[in-house]
Amino acid sequence: MRKLKGTAAAIVVLAGGVAGSILGEALKNRAPFLANNYSIGFTPTVVNLRILSLTIGFQLKLGVLAIVCMLAAVFIAKLKWW
Repeated sequence: MRKLKGTAAAIVVLAGGVAGSILGEALKNRAPFLANNYSIGFTPTVVNLRILSLTIGFQLKLGVLAIVCMLAAVFIAKLKWW
């Protein structure tokens, strides 16, 4: 198996997550547990500096099928990386 570089690994994981989210939404009528999303992160915080206002926040929503597709994408990419 080949080793994935940083940017390539991030792209593969992101693509797997998007594909898993789409599949989870498409299959939610047949298997409702696949559409459950679990949120990780913190709510947006506003920092007001009079001339500049910053909003800082991070939210990650993961579903069961998204995680499975991320792992499958990494495994497939390591087997055959062209």
